[in-house]
Amino acid sequence: MFEDETINHGVNYTPQEMASLIAKRDQRRAQERRAADLKTLRESSIHRDLRDLMREATVAQPFRAHIPTGSTEPASYPRTPMKRALVVPLRTTNLVGLFDKNGNIAHTPAGALAGEVITLSGGIIANSRVAKAGAHVILRAEDSNVFQVGKTPEAVAIERLPARFVNIDAAPFATVAEDADAPSVALASVVRAADLTADWGAAKMKAFSMELKRSDLHRVKEDELMAEVMTAITLGVARAADEVLLSAITAATPAAFSLAALASRGLQFGDVRALAGTSATGAAVGADGVLRVAGVPAALTPDMAGTLVGAWDRAAVAVNDEVTVIFERVDPNGRLALSVWATMLPVIPDPSVFYTVAA
Repeated sequence: MFEDETINHGVNYTPQEMASLIAKRDQRRAQERRAADLKTLRESSIHRDLRDLMREATVAQPFRAHIPTGSTEPASYPRTPMKRALVVPLRTTNLVGLFDKNGNIAHTPAGALAGEVITLSGGIIANSRVAKAGAHVILRAEDSNVFQVGKTPEAVAIERLPARFVNIDAAPFATVAEDADAPSVALASVVRAADLTADWGAAKMKAFSMELKRSDLHRVKEDELMAEVMTAITLGVARAADEVLLSAITAATPAAFSLAALASRGLQFGDVRALAGTSATGAAVGADGVLRVAGVPAALTPDMAGTLVGAWDRAAVAVNDEVTVIFERVDPNGRLALSVWATMLPVIPDPSVFYTVAA
């Protein structure tokens, strides 16, 4: 019945003995899985790089001895930076930690490691509420190519690579008399485009800082701590992206939601989803256990107060592909300050596909 060397199938155990053997077997298997997860963590480059960065910052010195050429004694002690920084690319960095294979946070007992490997961008998209509603999360990489055009390194040409997010509506054909001209239609009323390259100057800088005490560094193994930190960063970038897009939509003062407004805009009922904020305005759970707003399938979000209904696939949030992680030693006792910086831009070519819901 049980495939384990601690259980002899030829022995007639009492129920208490069998329960004890099963408990020991499960404990040993859990320890083996934990050891395998830790081995995977140690082999993960991002956790190794962050661990090494943290170690460097822990022993960073505020001064360095400058010994002039030909001398054996320091002549001065110039200040040196106590910060250590690492640029983390979201698309190409594999993340091992508290996520499952689909990028969702794994709420496992006692915070045990899930041990799955995903990319940081995959974890961000999987945990973004606006992405689940249908919005696009665009990882923005370098928007230019550099070519050497001369014999010296300084002789280069830069090619700008356009990046656009486009909404396309139906062209409004009209009935015309036989000898009449076709009515004029503005291209911008049919093809609504946002230029990510030109608009990037308006991107939002998002950041946080936290203190890591020596007790935090001794609480768990360094690899586990880095897995927990990277999990928090991944979930935090997802929430920051949600907040940036939701704030921009709210600032555009959408019209009130109604079925007539959907029909007038050319939207189908199935095109829209609702996100209800901290006030849960208009949100209610039906007898079938499904959360809805004005009949529209909905989800909750902590990143705004009101409620929005919209065609989310017509909006996006562009997240810079690089997140900067900085460790800084802040005192002689080994305390570290951890700060993380990310940049993102809301992309809404057509705010008219979003609506507010009143109580």
